[in-house]
Order: sequence, then C-alpha cells, then structure tokens
Amino acid sequence: MDLTNPSTEDIEKLRKIYDSDPTYFYKHSNSFDTVIYDLIKKLEEKNKIVMEDLRMNVAALKISFGHSNSTQSEKILIEQVILSWLRLQITEMFYNMHAVKGQNTIAIIEHWERRLSYVQKRYLRAIETYSKVKNINIYIRQLNIADGGNLQVNN
Repeated sequence: MDLTNPSTEDIEKLRKIYDSDPTYFYKHSNSFDTVIYDLIKKLEEKNKIVMEDLRMNVAALKISFGHSNSTQSEKILIEQVILSWLRLQITEMFYNMHAVKGQNTIAIIEHWERRLSYVQKRYLRAIETYSKVKNINIYIRQLNIADGGNLQVNN
C-alpha cells in the first residue's frame, strides 16, 4: 500500500476494517508517537544527544502518567500534556539559542518571547485539563451502587 497515494481499493479496505471495529485505528495506530518522532527528528541534525534525551523523557512521562492503564479520555489528555511539554522544551532551546546566546534584533527576541509564552500557556492548559478529568474519573470510580440500589459515595 502506498501511504502517500493510496488506491481506491486500499481506502475501501481501511473503511471495512473501521466499520467492523471503530476502535481499531485508535488501538493500533500510533499518531501520537508519529508526531513526537517528527518533532524530535527535526533536532537530529542539531544535537543527537538532546534528541535522545527528549525521546527518553517522553517515554518516562508516559510511564509516570500511567498512560497504559488509563481510560481512553485520559490517554488522549496525557498525550496532549506530553506533546505540549515537548513543544515547550524545543521552544525553550530555540529561545535560548536566539534570545540568550545569539546576537539578534529586538524583533527576533520578541518573536521567541511570544512563542515561548504561547507554548507555556498551552502546556499549563493541558495539565489543568488533564487534572480536572483525572479528578472527575477518580470521583466516579469511588461511586458504588450499595445494596438495595442506593448510591454509596466512598470518601
């Protein structure tokens, strides 16, 4: 199958797979890892050690957030937190390279200041959203149906 120019037959095969199991692609595709790989790959020419460090940090973050044992909604949010974190790290490196170490114009420095502020806000929003959903899911898991059909809340 040519991924850049799939045939009509290939697309039909994919639709049949999806129709038989709509969760198939989420379970088996890894668009998150592809995006992470593409972001890190851009750094490859610059510094291979930094690239490997970021790759290992992404893996460690997935583990520390409990990605493999999370609900689907939590997994999506965990991936957003990690992606935002990675973009923040990359932007910090470029900010440092242009605004701190380089001899650049005020316009370039201001550009990197705005960009850094933007990715910091996205990162913090991703963490905040994840925390809210995680707390809601914890609360929902604590609700049990007691004997007699009454609702029991475990505090």
